[in-house]
Amino acid sequence: MTEEDIQKIMTINYTGPVNICKHFLPLLRRSRGRLVNVASNAGLAPIPLMGAYCASKSALVTISEVWRYELKMWGIKVATIIPSGYKTGIMSYDMIATGNRWWNKASPIVKKDYGQECFYIKFKQKNRDFFLSAEFSDICYKIEDALLSSKPKSRYYSGFLAEFIPFIYIYLPVWLSDYLLSVLANWFEFNPKMQNY
Repeated sequence: MTEEDIQKIMTINYTGPVNICKHFLPLLRRSRGRLVNVASNAGLAPIPLMGAYCASKSALVTISEVWRYELKMWGIKVATIIPSGYKTGIMSYDMIATGNRWWNKASPIVKKDYGQECFYIKFKQKNRDFFLSAEFSDICYKIEDALLSSKPKSRYYSGFLAEFIPFIYIYLPVWLSDYLLSVLANWFEFNPKMQNY
């Protein structure tokens, strides 16, 4: 992944929402309004090969929690939606062109250690739809409740594994959570050349 890719992910998932929220804070202070941010369960637990995405969503979860404390004095309620396993456009891009771009920008040592095959995302699971829901009504109800309820929750979980993956990471012994997360997140074929030395 290039620096530009990392910056883009951070801008879309963290900096953009933060800037929008900051822009509207004067109105929210006067109206005692709501802030509702949509994060991801990837912001609550590490998912292998998705480091930049996890970091961006973790940053959004954290700033939302900080604002929840800071903005209470103004009567502003802050809620975070934690979805998991929805069929969105996050993976609908030209993976071959992206792999070529990553390979062309990689340093010689990275090329040597990983090999070109690692730059092309390949899914082990042929039917990814098994893990992804095209039904968005649950998350829409959660967003509606966060916006309209007189007593909104601070977090709303929605979707397959939304609470389970963070639970594994937070509450189980590290050796067990490492094992379970590696099994659950074993979606990609990733075999660096250096492993073969």
